[in-house]
Amino acid sequence: MKVILKQEEVVIPEGLDIKVKSRIITLKGERGELTKSFKHAGVNILYFKDTRTVKVEMWMSKRKQAALLKTIATHIKNMITGILKGYKYTLKAACEHFPISFVIANDNKSVMVRNFLGEKNDRKINMHEGVTIKKKSDDIKDEVVIAGNDIEK
Repeated sequence: MKVILKQEEVVIPEGLDIKVKSRIITLKGERGELTKSFKHAGVNILYFKDTRTVKVEMWMSKRKQAALLKTIATHIKNMITGILKGYKYTLKAACEHFPISFVIANDNKSVMVRNFLGEKNDRKINMHEGVTIKKKSDDIKDEVVIAGNDIEK
């Protein structure tokens, strides 16, 4: 059964600039800028300046298609959280038999994982643009902190 109109609204807080053009959303704030394209989805994305809300709507949708609305609204909320607060993850190398170690290189843009599962080769992991990695503290050798604005990177 089709639903005639389904819609979701997201309130944009003060201090953020938003631009919506042909299903491409750009948010600018203190911590930087995030851009995300929703061109793959058959939805209307409207921005109302007076109420500072973004409305995502879909006409004549079935249940599976309408589920995409909540997903897009959540993506926009995650972008807002990333610009206002940022995301930070703490990772710890858990090892039982082989002592794994992290070596941060390339100006906090990459990390080398040594002795992963007893391998002789080192694994190099490059961070995405806008993501930094650093040691949590000098006392703890197996914990690193990954920080950035985008939850998907």
